[in-house]
Amino acid sequence: MRSWASTFLFVAALFALTCSAHAEKRVALVIGNSAYQNTAPLKNPRSDAEDMSAALKRLGFEVISGLDLDDRGMSQKVRDFARSLEGADAGLFFYAGHGLQAKGQNYLLPVNAALKTESDLDFETVALDLVMKQMQRSARVSLVFLDACRDNPLTRSLSASSRSGAVGNGLARIEEAAGMMISFSTQPGNVALDGTGRNSPFTKALLKHIDTAGATIGDIMIDVRKQVIADTNERQVPWENSSLTGKFYFRPGAQQVAAADPSATSAAQQGAQRSGATVGVSDTALDHTFWTSIANSNDPALYRDYLRRFPTGTYVSIAESKLQALSPRPAGQPDAGNTKTAMVTGTAPAEAQRGIESPRQVAQDMQRELKRVGCFSGRVDGNWGAQSRKAVERFNEAAKLELQAETPNSQDVPKVKKFPGLVCEQVATQAPVPRRESSGERPRGDGVTITPNIQLRIPKIRSPF
Repeated sequence: MRSWASTFLFVAALFALTCSAHAEKRVALVIGNSAYQNTAPLKNPRSDAEDMSAALKRLGFEVISGLDLDDRGMSQKVRDFARSLEGADAGLFFYAGHGLQAKGQNYLLPVNAALKTESDLDFETVALDLVMKQMQRSARVSLVFLDACRDNPLTRSLSASSRSGAVGNGLARIEEAAGMMISFSTQPGNVALDGTGRNSPFTKALLKHIDTAGATIGDIMIDVRKQVIADTNERQVPWENSSLTGKFYFRPGAQQVAAADPSATSAAQQGAQRSGATVGVSDTALDHTFWTSIANSNDPALYRDYLRRFPTGTYVSIAESKLQALSPRPAGQPDAGNTKTAMVTGTAPAEAQRGIESPRQVAQDMQRELKRVGCFSGRVDGNWGAQSRKAVERFNEAAKLELQAETPNSQDVPKVKKFPGLVCEQVATQAPVPRRESSGERPRGDGVTITPNIQLRIPKIRSPF
């Protein structure tokens, strides 16, 4: 009973700590333009903007987003952003799409921009200065991320028709930006790459590092720069100008929260000391930690509390099923608990009868299938960590799919099963797993047996989709 109480106290304290970290007002404008009408469309900006919007919402931002906007649509979003910035502690602008510079000024291109003459810049584009002006007027900290330096045919045609010859590739360096950090996907005047996967190299790296607990914006951009340089073979070097006068954290760590709100952190530390855990987790981890602490309980109050705290959480449907199974039944109604059910941790009898798998079982099924197709080399134990997420990313890259990597999805397991053999190209050096004759298991699919110290170079196969 004492262990349950300390675990519950720890989880509740972590919840209070996370809410405290997100108490400040954060507002973001995220725009991604891919479907250009008068020049070549771009593959990544739309998905870049979608993924950045989701990440920023997890980090406590109020997000105003726009996809494939024309000039009127972009102007309206900037106006909405300006209104929402009033009283904001932090403002953020992320733009992915075409952009260009003319006479030292930067312009962002709506999807309907034609740009026949230089004067069209004033009527068919959105000046970056306009957005920055709104941020400087209201927000205490302003962050700008511009993944807008793609090769743009409109720039070349406009440059040819311009008398001044001042229209150039990429974006221009910005010198005056008090209290602001401006990050370019590549160095000023250079052209960035559009990615081959779901995201551009710059946005992919930003999404990977933006959620790092306890890292300042400067720390994050150093990690982003290193990754982009490595991923593009040094062809692209992210660049930023900064006049920030303090440290900014997308996700404060325990130390930063302690400095800002000692009372909130004190409760979390007390819970951590009782349970032997450490402080500083993501929203997803908090959801999972809370659920794990109550998954085997028969107390309906705990499941109601989970549903109250995490109305859109990962385990909502299971919590509802547990509540239903634990509710008093009218006399004469069969008890689902007396029926033979699968003995899976965290799975209610009602779930098992309906054939619903627990999150742990789904994770095991996904790990098993990823291992079969050569993308996962860890243990099939249902613990969904960094190695499992990396396996899904490798599978997505090889199979040209977009399965969810953050948490396992039961709907994705059949998609992996459709591949009859090995998918990921890898060097296999691990010892063979003993066959379990009692369970009747046999080697799957391709029939390849992996032996110690033998390297197998496995070719990629074509997706059946």
